[in-house]
Amino acid sequence: KDAYYDCNITIERTETNTYVDENGDTQTQTYTYTQTDWEACNALEYGTDEYNEAWSVVAEFNDCNERNQYDYNQRAEQIAQDRSNQEQNGNEYTGPATPYDDKGWMGDEYTYEDQNGDTQTQPANRYGHRGQLARCKTIGGIPTFLINNGNASVVNGTVVYDPTPSS
Repeated sequence: KDAYYDCNITIERTETNTYVDENGDTQTQTYTYTQTDWEACNALEYGTDEYNEAWSVVAEFNDCNERNQYDYNQRAEQIAQDRSNQEQNGNEYTGPATPYDDKGWMGDEYTYEDQNGDTQTQPANRYGHRGQLARCKTIGGIPTFLINNGNASVVNGTVVYDPTPSS
């Protein structure tokens, strides 16, 4: 099975932004937020009690189709939350309507305007969702029953395991 894992070690970060408002006054805004401390998570030694305490399975998938559907649903939930947040703040939501409209998430090339007003082009990314869909070529679910305990039945052209009953 394929799985997504998450780490519960967090760190509190503070960002301070200073700007000049419309009246010419200098304003300072400070934001404090908590996020996953990936550096600490990735520094843990695999298989230790500390590692097992920090990391947990978020979702499991039998095949890449299930994983792709999970990813789509997660992005759709994020879009819905972004839309709701903008509307609650009295703003118009201008983001993607669906995950398929999100060129960055899909891995498609797109252009945007940077903070200096210059047009930038983000090249296509083969690891985006479109690439994941293209690479997902399953022929069915993972078998739940394996013959010969999952070991090879034929080695170098010689049958080493034959499940048919002998008579």
